[in-house]
Amino acid sequence: MLEELDWIIGRLISILFVILFGAEDKVRTTTCPLRPSLVALFHSLEVVSNTRFPETPGEDAFRVSRYAEAFVRGLEGPSNSTFKRGIATCKHFAAYDLEDYKNVTRWVFDAKVSTQDLAEYYTPPFQACARDARAGSIMCSYNNINGVPSCLNPYILQTILREHWNWEAPDHYITSDGFALDVAFDSHNYTTTPEQTAADALKAGVDTDDGVFFLQFLPAALSQGLVQEADLDRALTRIFSALIKLGYYDPPASQPYRQLNFSDVNTPTTQSLARYAVTSGMTLLKNENNTLPLSTNNKTLSIALVGDWSNATTQMLGDYAGIPPYIHSPLYGLQRIPNVTVNQVIGILDPAPVLAAASAADITIYIGGLDNSVEGEGLDRTSLTWNTTQVSLITRLYTLGKPLIIAQTGAGQLDDTEFLLNPNVSAILWIGYPGQDGGTALADILFGNAAPAGRLPVSMYPASYIDVPATDMSLRPNEAGGNPGRTYKWYNDSVLEFGYGLHYTSFSANASITWPAKMDAGDVVRKANDSGVYADLYEVGKLVVDVRNEGDRGSDYSVLAFVSGDYGPLPRPRRELMGYGRARDIGCGETRRVELGVRLGGLTRWDERGRRVLWPGKYKVVVDLEPGLAEVEFEIVGEEAVVEWFPAA
Repeated sequence: MLEELDWIIGRLISILFVILFGAEDKVRTTTCPLRPSLVALFHSLEVVSNTRFPETPGEDAFRVSRYAEAFVRGLEGPSNSTFKRGIATCKHFAAYDLEDYKNVTRWVFDAKVSTQDLAEYYTPPFQACARDARAGSIMCSYNNINGVPSCLNPYILQTILREHWNWEAPDHYITSDGFALDVAFDSHNYTTTPEQTAADALKAGVDTDDGVFFLQFLPAALSQGLVQEADLDRALTRIFSALIKLGYYDPPASQPYRQLNFSDVNTPTTQSLARYAVTSGMTLLKNENNTLPLSTNNKTLSIALVGDWSNATTQMLGDYAGIPPYIHSPLYGLQRIPNVTVNQVIGILDPAPVLAAASAADITIYIGGLDNSVEGEGLDRTSLTWNTTQVSLITRLYTLGKPLIIAQTGAGQLDDTEFLLNPNVSAILWIGYPGQDGGTALADILFGNAAPAGRLPVSMYPASYIDVPATDMSLRPNEAGGNPGRTYKWYNDSVLEFGYGLHYTSFSANASITWPAKMDAGDVVRKANDSGVYADLYEVGKLVVDVRNEGDRGSDYSVLAFVSGDYGPLPRPRRELMGYGRARDIGCGETRRVELGVRLGGLTRWDERGRRVLWPGKYKVVVDLEPGLAEVEFEIVGEEAVVEWFPAA
């Protein structure tokens, strides 16, 4: 489900994480014998696309960047405030895409990443966190990056993060992942002594250790001359400055966020927002003969509700979830629809009760797919297929000839080819991990109280894609190496592509641009450099999209704008997301205008040397997936113009 508009994210995060000083489980304490105890308060944000899909916004670096920026601003609060609401820690920096894959663990993995891929894909979300949103903290990761542990890597932590992205405020600090310094020494064997590991981490930029490694070995590193007091003072200044920004040393009455409690978070507004966010994100993948939305037509509709998720509670929360005020299961939600009776069958190992219930019902809803028992921290999947038990049962269900709806759970990809092609599978709705009001939200979508307008945040690969080694970090197709390409930008044979999503109605659109149809690359880059903002953030103009609802049901519409063209270095991406927005509540026959600001960075491409370039050529912008609802073309002329040089290692 393409995460639904940054204002939802910012509002939800700002409301749900304002309780800073009463949340004991969010307090981390690091004690160093050389200085007083340090206490830092933060919430972590996954901003890279990796195997922990329940914790990530998706596969597109631009989308993840915008999500991360909204998350950080919502969590930390306005930049001009006296106090921060909290300190956002963006993790795991960087190229952290593997945890436990075919006996290769995160403790030993060395991510071999080209400068081009590092600049274009693996670091932009962290740039958004650090340079643009000014997040208070960054977490280095367990893996090596081109031979050097992340937490001991001055190229990553100093050259890129602090210098290139100008992340050098006195209250910005770097923390290790849990016991990552132990991993650097014991598993990566990067140094010969633990004292040297501690010293290298401190000098590379790590300010606080999520573990006890600094506690154990920094005193000896200091006595051996491996670090200086100035190194310690620099780290301590950053930590204490962060605490000051939190109001940690101010009287409680003067820190407004200390006055808040759970009643300020658990309000009717936040409960409504949680439900709205979920219905906004559910994604319709198939709808044979307009099976959905369901209708009772003023008569009783009997439903067989099948699967381990049929009365799911904590399963719906996903990984690293907090404690919600309530959990409304799918059974709960469907039981509150008038004129509906529900016969629930949880277990699926014995098909007899399931088939009996389905045979007696008007319609069957199967809820299942993935959950945290097969995806999550330390659980890298090596299969993209549905498990055999689920496939066997679904096969027997659709042979009954009754309408069958699959509510697909989980965050990672599954190969839905068989179900998409089979006409006896009436509809597929991807619900992900829908949270505290997931069951009610599911009922809203199924019965048309809300219309689906979510989009897939990941490409759904065929089952055969597992032949591409997860240890291969390259993005571009490499026939000799057996890599057909990664993400929608480079892979051409997805089952369903990033950005896919159906609706209960139909739409048409017209698109236009507010910038000239022909522009000189050098002129554009000069204007960007003189604009007072980072050149890649310079707004070239707006893409204006008028969306018309041609059907008979009101609905939102998610406007996705992709740019493509034969310009820049080979091989070239198929297309790239350059902007998105959401037109809300478009009534039947109504037209709604969405204006997307187009940044210079969305028109550039990186070359192998680490240059971000605006290339001459013909550009095509397509609204929605090909062939698209609307298209507009323009041309960049003149000589190639360099926007940015990514630092060399």
